[in-house]
Amino acid sequence: MDPQAIHIPVLLDEVEYFLNIRPDGIYVDATIGLGGHSKIILEKLSSNGLIIGLDFDKYAVEIAIKNLEKYKGKIKIYNDNFINLEKILEENNIKNVDGIIADLGISSLQIIDSNRGFSYNNDVILDMRMNTEYSLTARDILNNFSFNDLKKIFREYAEIRNPGSLVSKIIEERQKKSINTSFEFIKIIKKFSHSFSVIRKCFQALRIYINNELDNLEKFIDISVKLLKPGARLLIISFHSLEDRIVKHKFMEFQKNTVLKIITKKPIIPDENEIRNNPKSKSAKLRVAEKI
Repeated sequence: MDPQAIHIPVLLDEVEYFLNIRPDGIYVDATIGLGGHSKIILEKLSSNGLIIGLDFDKYAVEIAIKNLEKYKGKIKIYNDNFINLEKILEENNIKNVDGIIADLGISSLQIIDSNRGFSYNNDVILDMRMNTEYSLTARDILNNFSFNDLKKIFREYAEIRNPGSLVSKIIEERQKKSINTSFEFIKIIKKFSHSFSVIRKCFQALRIYINNELDNLEKFIDISVKLLKPGARLLIISFHSLEDRIVKHKFMEFQKNTVLKIITKKPIIPDENEIRNNPKSKSAKLRVAEKI
């Protein structure tokens, strides 16, 4: 299946508008994915402009390189975590940049790939590693973590009420046989709750924990603010309340300290037309801040 056909970048027009793209500027796409957001920036860059693109997913990087091949003189793409952005810029003798975009959403490509174990719509082996060189998988967590550690994961990252009840059911089932697939996990969750929202949040919690997503997001915002030129903007698209809350509070903290100016008083969300064409965009929220 064509990766471009299954992954549609969200809020493209809004990203183009708020980024204030300068033709000779240097920009960072911190979660390049398949290259959708980078492409609209590249279209506006002169031969002197540059994008530094990063993604923790090795497969996504391979596809992005192919998709953006015709722009190769204006883009450098790295398979790395965005918390290493400063090191990568130093390697390229870049001190400051004209804008940074990060789209925190998991791609459709990752969801449908049965080897990745992200999906709750298909029966796949539970993995959920963004970078497959990591050793810890979702299976490892469900089968080996203690009651208290599991309870903490589902309380903090799924915001589930009474997570101890769910964890008791997980431990009860894993004593009979190991929990290996998404449908086996869903069957356990349904003994606790039949809510689709709870199922989605349980999967989300494991993914966040495995990939250390929230701690990394806080570090990334701190690093990004440091690397922006005065007047340059940081754009972050989040897809769930835990991420959005971090972005909101970090931006407010930097504004209070007169380091950033918040451009979007409320998050920008997709319009009805975009949601109709790309239902996965429904939960997207874009927040923008400018370096003072």
